[in-house]
Order: sequence, then structure tokens, then C-alpha cells
Amino acid sequence: MIKSYFKSNHLIINNGCYSYIIYIFAMLISFSALAELELTESEKQWIKNNPKVKFTGDPNWLPYEAFDKKGNYIGIVSEHLKIISSHTGLQFDMSPSKTWTESVNKAKEKIVDVLSETNDSDLKTHLNFTEPYITNFIVIVMSNKENYIEDLNKIKSKKIALIKDYGYASKIRKKYHNINFETVDDIQDGLISVSTGKVDALLCTLALCSYTIAELGLNNVRIVGKTEFDTKLAFGVQKNLPLLHSILNKSINEITLEQKQQILDGWIKDKFKIKTDYTLIIQISTAAFVVVFIILLWNRRLLREIRLRIKAEEENERIEHTLRSQAQIIDQIHDSVIATDLDGFITKWNKGSEVLFGYCEDEIISQHISKIYPESEHEKLIQEIIPELIAKGSYDVESNFITSSGENFYGHVSLSLVYDDKEIATGMIGYTIDISERKRADEALRESKVLQETAAKIAKLGYWKMNPVTNVVSGSDELFHIFDGDPETSSFTSLMETIDPDDSPKVFSAIERAINFAEEYEVEYKLIWRDGAEKWVRAICEVVKDDDGNVAELLGTVQDVTKEKLIEIELENYRSSLEEQIERRTFELIRAKDEAERASKAKSDFLSSMSHELRTPLNAILGFSQLLEFNNSNLTSTQNKNIQEILDAGYHLLNLINEILDLAKIESGKIDIVLEAVSIDDLLEESISIVRTLLESRNIRLSDEISGKGYKVEADRGRLKQVFINLLTNAVKYNRDNGKVNLTTVLVNDNTLRFNVTDTGSGISNEEIKKLFTSFERLNKKSNIEGTGIGLVVTKNLVELMRGKVGVESTLGQGTTFWVELPLHKIEY
Repeated sequence: MIKSYFKSNHLIINNGCYSYIIYIFAMLISFSALAELELTESEKQWIKNNPKVKFTGDPNWLPYEAFDKKGNYIGIVSEHLKIISSHTGLQFDMSPSKTWTESVNKAKEKIVDVLSETNDSDLKTHLNFTEPYITNFIVIVMSNKENYIEDLNKIKSKKIALIKDYGYASKIRKKYHNINFETVDDIQDGLISVSTGKVDALLCTLALCSYTIAELGLNNVRIVGKTEFDTKLAFGVQKNLPLLHSILNKSINEITLEQKQQILDGWIKDKFKIKTDYTLIIQISTAAFVVVFIILLWNRRLLREIRLRIKAEEENERIEHTLRSQAQIIDQIHDSVIATDLDGFITKWNKGSEVLFGYCEDEIISQHISKIYPESEHEKLIQEIIPELIAKGSYDVESNFITSSGENFYGHVSLSLVYDDKEIATGMIGYTIDISERKRADEALRESKVLQETAAKIAKLGYWKMNPVTNVVSGSDELFHIFDGDPETSSFTSLMETIDPDDSPKVFSAIERAINFAEEYEVEYKLIWRDGAEKWVRAICEVVKDDDGNVAELLGTVQDVTKEKLIEIELENYRSSLEEQIERRTFELIRAKDEAERASKAKSDFLSSMSHELRTPLNAILGFSQLLEFNNSNLTSTQNKNIQEILDAGYHLLNLINEILDLAKIESGKIDIVLEAVSIDDLLEESISIVRTLLESRNIRLSDEISGKGYKVEADRGRLKQVFINLLTNAVKYNRDNGKVNLTTVLVNDNTLRFNVTDTGSGISNEEIKKLFTSFERLNKKSNIEGTGIGLVVTKNLVELMRGKVGVESTLGQGTTFWVELPLHKIEY
């Protein structure tokens, strides 16, 4: 097809083998044919809601496109639009322009939905471009006396012209920087310059060149070769119309090569006919006819046989050469090309297939094509893929595949039927590429986009960009929602009208500084919606500069911070109120503290005074009782018993007074603690000797596992002895007769030693444990055991003053363990 296309435009290709290779390559890349247009429900609904599409193009660019005097849109592009309309039902509402610049501005200002343009356009910041539907080679036009030119470097010494402002010109200049190209205003100027000899050659697109040569009636110029450059026509679609972009792409993919060729032939082939002088040809033909007639008369039969044999040999050689070339090209293609018969059994397996699937040719030939599909895809292959291919002639599909090692991958395969000379299908051929990475990337991109959009919606964050020249603003849907606008209709001006008049000056000032001085900004301001609702936003702007350092674009975000602002205002109100409350409460607390300190001091003074007052008569009672006890020879047993009760009561009262006095000192902070290294062995021996009489009176055994280990702790010696005596006394008082008291130690860590005093008494309940260290709370109040409920409170306070801890563990019916933890004394060397 490409070969015939070149011939129709009078390209001269002298190398026959090259022609065959181009023909075969064209056959391989054109396996896709017309298929039924498959639209999603969203796309069908979009067409239903938007049956008319606003369109414009170049007003004067035949044969591609133009608007005639009546405003009708004509040309190659127009013919393609008619096919797209037949596929989709869309109507293209033309917007005629007088100049190409006017058409471009209509696209930039969103006056039209679609613009006809080349896919290498500078408008990609404004439009999304479809897949190209026309590819046109850049050819060389010279005098008709010139021979075929295969390389621009062959004519680099000649005057070669390029058309002004054409997109492909910069690419040609960049590659062939050693050629000093001329510039012409347009195609007509360029062709006339070649015709008149002003320049030697002109570079232009094939279709435009052929059409214009015919229109101008030039018979002394012709196309003498083609370059490696081409230009591709596509449709630019507004970025806010992604569904239209998808619909156009699907429709373009279904326009067949035959349809495209018919359109090109209609606008180019019939318009370009070279006038040829047939005089010499007639003379030569006449002479040749006479000679051939004589030869035929002499040996007609022999000549016929020779001709038939030569023709057969040539045909066989041509077919063999074509097949060899085709097989060589297919085998050298890096991607997979697989051929099968109509039943699906593999007949051709190239090296690309070997690399992709892992099977060598000998392993796979004659195997069914289902071998490279996992079992999960077999039903799809048999019931969908092959029937669709046979019905339509070509079929593109994405599917799972499996390699010889059992690994799965995702691939895209383009399938086509293979026909013989009689247009009868003889087999199938498929072109397969691994798209696993692309699939994963697409999936990751979709997931990332969903996450970004969700995050922006949750965070009420809109993003935007602005052209500082046109003031055109585009952005996310969330942006327009924040400004109470509409993505389809809202303009920059309408968005700005939402800003509170009090905040407008600072916002516009920040924008002007960004445009004029490239200053980035972060500003907070209030919006007033149409329904009167007030919103606070925080806007951040960054500046994008071009290569010359000028401001090319403003990019930024706007976030709805209404909730935060309302909380901030409410907090400010609370802060003011709270400061007053704190000031008032502080005064009250200071006064209460002073009163508490005075009450505590009065209590301490009272306890101290009362303790001293009670000791004076108590000392007299104890003194006289002791004298009576020493001189008891004349006293009866009843009198001696009474004296002993007086002494016991007196000592108990003295102990009570001492505990109350200690508690008062602790609470008033007047007790003195002197920390030093205290030997546990010595201190424990003294403490045990004091309670030994009490132990013996109840036949309670003492197990001392502490003494003899040489422990020393950091403590106040006198106060620690008081703690030990208190704990030992309680262990005896609340024990059972014939019970046991165990003294043990545990090293909590390198710095702490724990002392355990364990009895075998009745134990303490959890409720009683909670009250143990509360002043005047006694255990077993109903028992006859003497006590004040102060001893353990004093013990706890003394241990904590010595930087230690006190605790208790008890099991009812088994006994109780009181423990004390104190810092170990470390010897410094």
C-alpha cells in the first residue's frame, strides 16, 4: 500500500528490494482494521448530553483544511471528521476563522472544544492531543530535470528552502545545522521559487506539496525524494473534556487505511497529473512493434514458450524473494510475531517470540496457540479472541500470557488475518508486546490519582495555575467548589468576586507582586458565597519562570480553613475569658494556700505543745510506777499486777505521743534526715534485740536471712532503725502464736536493695491494704491489739524521705509481707 501511495505521488524509488521491504513493513504495521466502536456508558452518556462539538482549524491550509467563502469546512481533515461523525453520532459545529492565529486563540480561550493541529504543537499546555490519524512525509521538490535524491547532504551546497513558521522546520535545521537553509513565506512562494530557479529545492509535506503543484499548474517541478522527517495531524481537545478525548481516540483507531487512502486520493491523486511528451515514446514503440512483429512471424511459438518460462521464473523469484524478505524482517523484529493456521496451530515463531515466551522455534512450531495462554484465558481465546478476529479481520486485545517457565505477564496483541492472492484467509498473525510494567504503572498512577483527589477532597485543598498574560485560570474541581464556582463557566474575575471586599486589596496586591516581581506568597483571607456563607481560605503561590527569567506561570493551592479559623476565633475568646478566670482562681488558690499553711502550722504547734504537755504528767506517772515496781516486796500480787498495767499503759501512751510528734514533724517539714552509709547487719541486730522479748512472749520464731551479707544502704541510721522496729513489731503483733517472721532481701537492680518482713498471720484484705498508709486507720479494730494507725504512715514518710519505697503483699489466711526499697551504698575507689 505504501508502495502504491508513493507511486501516486510520483516518488521515484529505483531499488526494487527496498520497495518490497517497505511493502512488507507496511503490511506488518497495518494489521488493525475497522471494528465496531466500543464506548463506555460514561462516553455514551456524554455524547447524549453533548451532541454538538465546537471545532475550528486552519482557515487556509489545503489540501488538509480550509474554510471556503461560505464558511464551509473542507479538506482532508473534514473528510476524517465525517467518518468520526458516522462512528459516534457527534456533530461538529464549525467556528470559521480568518487566520490561524485566531483559531489558536479560540482554543486557548476555550471558545472551541477541538482544534485541528499537528501533534508536535506548542499548545500541549492547553490541549490534550489525540493519536495522530495522518502521517505525511517531508519530501524534496526540485526541477523535473533532477534525479532521485536520497539524502539532504547530497544537495547541501544548493539553495534549499523551508517554509516560515512550520513546526518541522526547527527539527530539520537542528539536525542539518551545516546547511544554510533559505526561508519562504508559504508553499506557493516556495514552489514558484523552485520553478523560477530562485532556489534549487523546497522541503514540504507530501500532500500539501502535491496539491499545490497541481493547483498552480507547475509542470517543471517534481518530487525527487523524501527525508527522514514527517509531520502528524491530530486533534487537540480541551483538558476539561477527557471523555471527548477518549471518544475521538477510539473513533480514529477505527478509521481504516483504505478509507484514509481514498481521502488522500480524492484530494491529491487526481489533482496532480504530469504532462508528458509522448512523441519519442510513440516513435520507439512503432519501431519496436515492427521488430517484434517480424520476430513473432519468425518464431512465434518459441517466443511464447520463452516468455511463459521467464515470467514463471520471475514470478517464482519475486515470490521467493518476498517471502525471504518477509521472514527475515519478521525474524529480526525484537517484539513477538507469531503466525498460525486458521485452526490456531503455530506456523511461524520469530526470535522476539523466543525471548518473550522462552520457547525455541523447534519446541513450539505445530503447537496450538493456547500453549502460551494460561488455562484461565483459554475460554476467552476460543470463544472471544479467535471468533472476533475471523469476523472482523483484525482484533486488538490485552490478555494474560504464560512463559515456558510458568511465569505470567500481561501483554497487548494485535491480530490480523493473512490472505492469499485470491483474498481467501489462510491463517492468522499476531504482534505481541509485554505491557506488564505499563499496566502496573497505569494501575499505580490511577491509584495515586485517586488517593491524591481523595486526599485533596478530605483536606479541602484545591490546586490551580494561572497564565499571567491572559489571566486564564485552570484548576481542580475542589478549587472551584471552594470559591463557590463552576469549572465549566467560572472565570478568574468571577472567582475573585467571591473574596471579602475587606481582604481583596491584600489578595490582589500579592498576585500583582507575583506577576511583576516573581514574589511567592502565602495569604489568608475570607470568602463570601452567594448564599451569604463565610469561608476562610489559605492560598499559597509559587512562580514558574521561563528561560529568560520572566514569569511564565503561577502555580498554587487554596485550602478551606474555615473550621480551623472558627476554632481559632473561639479559642481566642476562651483565652481572654480563661485568663480572667485563671487570675481570679490563682488569687483564690494563693489565699487558700496561705490559710492551709496557717492551719497546718497551728496543727503542728498544737500537736507539739500537747505532746510536751502530756509528757510532763506521764513522766511522773511512769517514774512513781517504776519505784513501786522496784520496791514491791510489801505489795500483794493484785497490787503488782495493777502497777504493771499502769506501766504498760504509760509506755503505750508515750509511744503514741512520740508517733504523733513524728507525724507532726513530717507534715510540717521540720524533721531532719541525714543520709549516710548504714550497715544493715549492725542495725538489724539492734532492732531485733528490742523486739526479742515480744517474740519470746508469743513463741514466734525469727528467721534472719539478711544479716551476714554485709549490705550497706544510703539512709538515716536512727530513722531506718525506727522503720525496722515498727515493721518487726507489727509482724509480731499481727502474727499468730507459735508463728514465724522471715527477714529476706532482694537485689532489685545494681542500685537498689529490697528488705522483706514476712509474717504468718491472718493476712490483709485488698480493701484494708488500700487504707494501710492512711493516718489513724487501724487493722483488726475489733481485736485487742493495741495501735494508733500512725506507725505505718510515719514509716512510709520516713522511707520516702530517705529516697526509698514501701509496699505490701498479702494473702488472706497465709500472711503478709511488708517491703522497703533503699538505695545501695556504692564504695568509691
